[in-house]
Amino acid sequence: MTYQDLITATIPVTTTDPRTFKMYNFGQEIAIQVLGEEDGKFDPGDAIVFYGRGVNTRYTTQNIYWLTYGGANGQRIADQASVAGGATLAAYTDTVHLEQNLRYVSTLPMADGYDHWFNAQIVVLGGATGFRDYGFTIKNPASGSYSATLEAVLGALPTGQHHLKLYIGQAGNLRLVLDTTNWYDKTVLQTTTSFPQSYLVAGTNILRVEIVNARTTTPETVYPDWFKIGYQRAYTTDTDYLAFGGDQAGKWRFTVDGFSTDAIDAYDVTDPQAVKRILPGAALNYLYLPLVLRNASSAALSIGAVDAASPTASFTFGANQTGPRRYVALTAAQRKTPAIQPAQVSNNLMQTSNSADYLMISHPDFLTALDPLVTQRTSQGLRVQKVNVQDVYDQFGYGMWSAEAIQAFLAHAYNQWTAPKPGFVLLVGDGNYDFRRYIGTSGPTYLPPYLAMIKDDPDTGESAADNRFVTITPGDLLPEMHIGRFPVNNQTEITTMVSKTLGYENAPAPGDWLQRILFVSDDLSRGGGDFYEYSDGIADGYADPPTNTVKLLPAPYTTTKIYMGPAGEPRATCPSETPSAVCRQNTLDAINAGALMVSYIGHGTKTDWSASRIMDLTALTALTNADKLTIMLPMTCDNGYFAQTNAESFGEASVRMAAGAVASWSPTGFGLASGHDLMERGLFLSVFQDHTQQLGVAATAGKVYLVQNATPGKYLDLLDTYLLLGDPALRIPLAATQ
Repeated sequence: MTYQDLITATIPVTTTDPRTFKMYNFGQEIAIQVLGEEDGKFDPGDAIVFYGRGVNTRYTTQNIYWLTYGGANGQRIADQASVAGGATLAAYTDTVHLEQNLRYVSTLPMADGYDHWFNAQIVVLGGATGFRDYGFTIKNPASGSYSATLEAVLGALPTGQHHLKLYIGQAGNLRLVLDTTNWYDKTVLQTTTSFPQSYLVAGTNILRVEIVNARTTTPETVYPDWFKIGYQRAYTTDTDYLAFGGDQAGKWRFTVDGFSTDAIDAYDVTDPQAVKRILPGAALNYLYLPLVLRNASSAALSIGAVDAASPTASFTFGANQTGPRRYVALTAAQRKTPAIQPAQVSNNLMQTSNSADYLMISHPDFLTALDPLVTQRTSQGLRVQKVNVQDVYDQFGYGMWSAEAIQAFLAHAYNQWTAPKPGFVLLVGDGNYDFRRYIGTSGPTYLPPYLAMIKDDPDTGESAADNRFVTITPGDLLPEMHIGRFPVNNQTEITTMVSKTLGYENAPAPGDWLQRILFVSDDLSRGGGDFYEYSDGIADGYADPPTNTVKLLPAPYTTTKIYMGPAGEPRATCPSETPSAVCRQNTLDAINAGALMVSYIGHGTKTDWSASRIMDLTALTALTNADKLTIMLPMTCDNGYFAQTNAESFGEASVRMAAGAVASWSPTGFGLASGHDLMERGLFLSVFQDHTQQLGVAATAGKVYLVQNATPGKYLDLLDTYLLLGDPALRIPLAATQ
């Protein structure tokens, strides 16, 4: 970073002692070189030199380095003298990494911590053999007799045994290096094999993945994840840059050649926090110049080519290694310049003197649009604090964005801020599972979902589980705070959702519609439980049978039932058809007439209620109830899965539109109707018996009721997969019950 770079970044270099420059990465100070700092001034021609590396998280490849100034002097890159003597090493281990992320498979594997991104699937029909070739380049392989390695990671979907063969070589000359059947069922295989390095040539090589499907009828589906080819490489570069190693302990001598100029810098980067500049071990025309590395796009640095007609210069040094070491050598042309952005932390979230009842965490694009809602909640007695999510990333994620940084902030606020503890959290911004936008059509992530492995839901696997943001107690999936999300992507959507929330509380249409509850049910033809019975149990039932003194929906609330079923089914109120025109129209008419809540029990998808489409995204466009907004309670599958890459879920659409729902308590997973029933009972008891006005409190009560009344350990997936699309502090207009 040059003098002009810092001037552009508004750093007061003319009044700053450069000896106080410090640089941090992941909260730890790293050693840097400040050229020209000896006179206590940072002048034109001076520069800051540091070793930068990329990151490779599920969210980003951009690493963040923090430069500060003032105070004590900072750590500096030290010189490392060359050691005399030692045997000359001829080669080091280099690795070619093959990975392309094209397909997200949420259920492969059913394990925490996996990124679930794979290459395009390989499908092989029963009784057949299929393959796919992957090209890769080997640079400057060492001559001699060496072994190379191949590490492979692949996932499979079908049950049973899988047969994998791997080949290495060139077109027309492929050699079998692995033949294994030690791979079973819906799992991920990670395997390593070795082979003679003579199978590889300098330049283009081929890895062939072959699948043998011994099944006679069912296809085999395999998802390659990544491959690593390790080989012995000579200490030679053709790009004026080389990152290399000394692979083992001992006294060694290194000669790195192939450079186009003898103005070469070398560094020991084994400890990235304490990089050392290596002094050459032989006389050179040596010129020390600043090294600046840009935030790399991956863990490996991207180096451009140099036009060098006859690269013959070299750098020689000796090192007494106590273990494996990593080095970098490069010329001036290969130095990088980082993207520089002044830090603008607007809110010190670490201060324990902070306090709030309600935290609104928002992407910066939507902060201003929240002001009317802040005013409303403040007038209702809540201490509201708007939080720019970038402040969260800067203070709890070292500047890098992640769901975990938001979770860490909420745990800090809950445990460390001045009491009383925060009770409500609103996340403002849509997001999807393609954080790094591997799919070209994926939308941006304004505020990430918390992706968690839902182990009790094998059909869902990893899913959006905003509940995890507020599960503060380790091992306990019940939320400590009431959480909701405005899944918005633009100013129109955020303005609409804020306006709907305020209009619902301040100016609802007159009439008795706020005392009507609409119950919609799927037919029973596809299994899954007696949906009519579950629906009737809440509409007409009691919480304390056989005493029957606590009604789930007491007077003066009334019910409307739209139950789809075949002719002859006495409980059905409309016929089974596909699409269900009568049930659909009846549902639309009932919602447009006004209903405090709409309960749907039955099968569903991300976009539909029932395979017969009682309601779907098209039906939503026919809603005109902008002054009679409802609260949607879809007791079904996937209806609230907001984390799709380029599509809209039913729950999202219903809250983003001008009419429809003011909020939707929606699932991002599958679940069972018996578990849904317990949660819905808990919400109804909270609202209609305990007179809970705030929707988020009632939703949490539904989860607590589930845990208290289910068989221990059962239905826990619903704690994570049910989320509130809407304001958790939304006030429900309740009638006096009898």
